[in-house]
Amino acid sequence: SSCQLMRGGSPQWQVAERACDIQGFGVEGREGVPCLASGGGKGICLSIRRNPVLDPAKDGKPALQALIARGLGEAVSVGDVSQLSGGASSATWTVSNGTTDAAGLRQLIFQRTAGDNGNGIPRRVQAEVQTRAGALGVPVARVIATTVAEDDLGDGAVTELVAGEALAPRWLRLPEYAAARDALTAQCAEALAKLHSAPVGHWTDLPLKRGSGAELLADMFGWYRRIGVNVPAYDL
Repeated sequence: SSCQLMRGGSPQWQVAERACDIQGFGVEGREGVPCLASGGGKGICLSIRRNPVLDPAKDGKPALQALIARGLGEAVSVGDVSQLSGGASSATWTVSNGTTDAAGLRQLIFQRTAGDNGNGIPRRVQAEVQTRAGALGVPVARVIATTVAEDDLGDGAVTELVAGEALAPRWLRLPEYAAARDALTAQCAEALAKLHSAPVGHWTDLPLKRGSGAELLADMFGWYRRIGVNVPAYDL
């Protein structure tokens, strides 16, 4: 039998010939060194092949088009796919959809995990949380589709594009965002109130981390310290 390895939150490496004893987890995927198997597990991998992860703006555009068509349930024609400036944990592209559905979608976002996301939540789970939050009245981007391993697009999701400014230094300081800043606190409070109005059972079937607030904070702080770089969580 074979086991898959996880790089960047998606199954990009595969052990063609199982040769590992599962004990905890490691981070490498080269032949003869510790590897991370799906579900967690450390062992010595003897025969490894790399699964392709396509570039959605180049060789992966047909796969991205098929993913969007699957999510919308109709044929689509993907036009321009442009990568945006990315963060440490996500890579993001804008996608021009040449056709529309009943909601009139034309501009979409494709976002996938980038780098080591060993402590993160898979995109499909994030997308389900986002969808359920939207059902509660929380303002979220509509989720169109999430990837599966056969898409060869990594661990990603397609959502509608929400126009606006994402760079905090701009909307925190520029005068043209003064009205948005004045409304932000009340809007955040309203969104949080809607989230907290849901019963716990609204989320319990999802594979989310459990624990008290203090335990979850300690876990996040532990991961932050393991990065080995002192950077502010908030840069105002």
